[in-house]
Amino acid sequence: MNDLFYEIFIEPIKYEVGHNIANILVYWILFLGFVLLAYLIFKKTKIEINFKLFCSVFPFIAAGALLRAMVDNNLYSRNFFTITPGIYGVFALLFIASMLASKFIEKKTGRKAWKVNMSLGILVFLFLLVPKTAFLRFENLKVIAGTFCLFVFICLVIWLTIRRFELKLISSGLSQSAIYFETFDGTATSMLMFFVGGFEKHPIPKAIINWTGTPFSFLFVKILLGISVVWILNKYIKNLAVRNSLLIAIIVISMGPALRNILSYFIAAI
Repeated sequence: MNDLFYEIFIEPIKYEVGHNIANILVYWILFLGFVLLAYLIFKKTKIEINFKLFCSVFPFIAAGALLRAMVDNNLYSRNFFTITPGIYGVFALLFIASMLASKFIEKKTGRKAWKVNMSLGILVFLFLLVPKTAFLRFENLKVIAGTFCLFVFICLVIWLTIRRFELKLISSGLSQSAIYFETFDGTATSMLMFFVGGFEKHPIPKAIINWTGTPFSFLFVKILLGISVVWILNKYIKNLAVRNSLLIAIIVISMGPALRNILSYFIAAI
């Protein structure tokens, strides 16, 4: 039993050999547990779960991705709390605590909680970045620029399609953001694997890429997956707070790894 646990959970973390179906399922259960915890706490404290809440979580996602990228480049130490799955738990709890503190500040000062929390998230990002700035150099600038150009072009096509065909079911700010960040994940993975190298750690995307022979197949799948999942959530989940919680969860789980990959190839230790 101990050997099986080591092989499934410890070995992939220790040697970064990629994930497997078993540990991905467990990580997803833990992740959804944090989403449920946040939903229940925010519902209890009357914090609205909407696009503004997503704006306030954005810098925390960026901070987590930055920390993970800096760990990749040996700028911060590598331990359970700075890599998957521990880093998700750390930043989930940090965000929840920060949001509760921001709600308290709102009651005392009248400042909007989501704006206060976004400011706190930016401070966390700068707290991680500034001390290491002198030790950074930047690489793969052309590939990174090309990645963002391709991402913007695809998002523009999706946006125009939603407007042209009046796809109201997926037209809300959060719905479109979830689709765009799924696209961002696919774009980052495809461009970096094609032009820089590396390998896909997740078994299903890895199988898709190996089967098709090109990492850009993953981009196509991510776009279809993003649109399909967002459409299903809007179609069948009528509770707005629950639906928005799941949409934000999709954004977190796609934006985090994508930003980490971009930053890992963009920054390097001197």
